[in-house]
Amino acid sequence: MAYRVMPIYNIDRAVGEGEANLPHDVKLVQAMIAALAARAKTPNAPPNPPTVDGKFTRDLQQWILAFQTHVASFGAALRPDGIVHPLPMSSSPGDWKSKFTSGYTSTIYVLNVFLRDANSEEHDKIGKRLHLKERPLFPKAS
Repeated sequence: MAYRVMPIYNIDRAVGEGEANLPHDVKLVQAMIAALAARAKTPNAPPNPPTVDGKFTRDLQQWILAFQTHVASFGAALRPDGIVHPLPMSSSPGDWKSKFTSGYTSTIYVLNVFLRDANSEEHDKIGKRLHLKERPLFPKAS
């Protein structure tokens, strides 16, 4: 039987201290973390979920690190560095991976999986709420 696993949200540039922190990328990370925070407690995270405003803050940094540390505590190969990188892509269009060549799993991938698993409707709504455009998996050649 055919089936759908999940859609994936991705960012253009890294979000974290000293990174590009493009407002639309920061907003996506904030929205995903806020949605997860509404469903379950993340140990060592700030008391309030991040505001979805596109501004990188120290609280968001702490949320990212707390999430990464929590997931890594279950044995996942997630590097708790406080940075969310775009999904690793190969040279082939649409060929994204969940892990980097270092062997570490992508934080944006794990955010997608956790949120989709916790509340698929909320995961779907984030794209609509933030007016995210869907990119084709295999873009047409120009």
